[in-house]
Amino acid sequence: MKELRMKIAGKLDVRGLIDSVIFQIEMINPIALIATGAAMLALVAFLFWTGGPSEQDNEETLERVQHVIGKVGEFAQNSRRSLEDQQVQELAVMAATEPEKLTNLQQYVSGRIPNLISVDLFTTDLNTLRATELGPFGYAVLDMLFSTAETGEGPMQIHGKGEESYLAMTMLVGEQASPTGYLFAKMKPDALMTAFETALPKPGVFGLDQNNGRSKPTILSNLSAVPSQSERVVWLNVPKTLFRVGFIQGTVTSAPLGIMRPVFFVLGLLFLV
Repeated sequence: MKELRMKIAGKLDVRGLIDSVIFQIEMINPIALIATGAAMLALVAFLFWTGGPSEQDNEETLERVQHVIGKVGEFAQNSRRSLEDQQVQELAVMAATEPEKLTNLQQYVSGRIPNLISVDLFTTDLNTLRATELGPFGYAVLDMLFSTAETGEGPMQIHGKGEESYLAMTMLVGEQASPTGYLFAKMKPDALMTAFETALPKPGVFGLDQNNGRSKPTILSNLSAVPSQSERVVWLNVPKTLFRVGFIQGTVTSAPLGIMRPVFFVLGLLFLV
């Protein structure tokens, strides 16, 4: 004991400490050593399976999610460009003063948007509109029009569910300072779902929904897996739309747990040798 205190008080004899530990281990029953080593290796395997994903795993998942968001956003952007087209804008200006030319506008837009259902032209006097007169989703339509009056375009969104659903998009006609009117286009949602599904690494790995604010989200595509207690579902927005891409994210392994894995592995091997 006196010698040990001298070592602690002075320079620590690391070599002597290791020899002492090895000697103490050799005095233990070999069967107990083997059992202890096997238990430690089993613990390492358990920690690898239940310790959660690494930060790199989550980063790789996030990269794949961003790719899907980009493809859905690209579809939305291309659809908006169809309404921003110079010819579309000119036809819309003509139809604003000559309503009988609205048919020409609809025919031209349908050639640029194959999945088009209809396109309507609203005047700039939105205060005269009543949501009850704009169909079953009149309040959502009116909200999009007012948003377009403020920002130049409303966020792409889906109205309704099932066969009655349609993809909605609005666009300003003319200049923001002095608009001529507002375009409101209805499209079949098939093209949106195709853009989402073809971008997936595999079916069901990510989900797609629409954020409806305080109301319940509209589920467009479900996740195939159910998150465990150590996982959560994270939703990321698609720019200039109400759509979100969801994915399952696991809790990243903590730093202490990550350090203990190799420690237990080395000790397990030592006990088995």
